[in-house]
Amino acid sequence: MASQITGTWVEIGFVYLDVEPHHQVEHALLDCADLKREGQLELVLVANGYLVEQHGVGKPDSRTNMLPDHKGSVGLDVDEGADEGPEKYRCRLTRRSTLLCLGAYSGEEFKKIATKKH
Repeated sequence: MASQITGTWVEIGFVYLDVEPHHQVEHALLDCADLKREGQLELVLVANGYLVEQHGVGKPDSRTNMLPDHKGSVGLDVDEGADEGPEKYRCRLTRRSTLLCLGAYSGEEFKKIATKKH
């Protein structure tokens, strides 16, 4: 799966859940192209095997490792500086060849894009 994940991924959708026991959708945004803020891509993951760099508007750049669970998913810890520490995501490739990452209170979907080498 590392070879399938390697590449540049842009966020195409997200959903945030409230923290109440019933987990109702608090905010959702889906766009099959890509999500942008002020003309910049909202969130980009650059993966080289299981090593992932995260670049996002208004977020600190970070680097982490995905950990395969040998059941078709990988674990990913994303640290955005919250007091609770990193949020744990479980990510899986979908039938549409997107990368879907689900956490306890949010979910994000990414699509792979081609990039030019400099």
